Amino acid sequence: MLALASDYRYGMHGMHRMGLNEMAIGIDLPPDMLSIISHSISRDNLFEVATQCKMYTPKEALNKGLINEMVGNRFSGKKKATSQALVKAKKLAEFYISAGEPFVRLKQSLMRETDFDYQILIDNWFSPSTQAKVKSVMSSLNKK
Repeated sequence: MLALASDYRYGMHGMHRMGLNEMAIGIDLPPDMLSIISHSISRDNLFEVATQCKMYTPKEALNKGLINEMVGNRFSGKKKATSQALVKAKKLAEFYISAGEPFVRLKQSLMRETDFDYQILIDNWFSPSTQAKVKSVMSSLNKK
């Protein structure tokens, strides 16, 4: 459950298994946990993953949506794969930090299904910092 609550999940090749076994051991899932699961696992796989308590290989977990990306390969060790995942996670974190408040609002809307505040959108779109970013992107596109 903790992994599913993460924004992005890396997996490594190996003989380990992962899955949701809460039902098998008789643990109820509160609505917040169900929300996390339903936002992480595709509709096609949701019922199976949430209710059948199957344990998946890393490749199966990737296909079911328990993880987003595999790092390393079958022949690289855990240390190398962990190092690779850390580099990728830092880049992703930098991107999220750079995105700032719009990312926070987007994530809140996705997870809580809150109403969208169009005034915030308008204020943000016409702010000097956003307009500078738009001009920079447009300038880089015109150079191509």
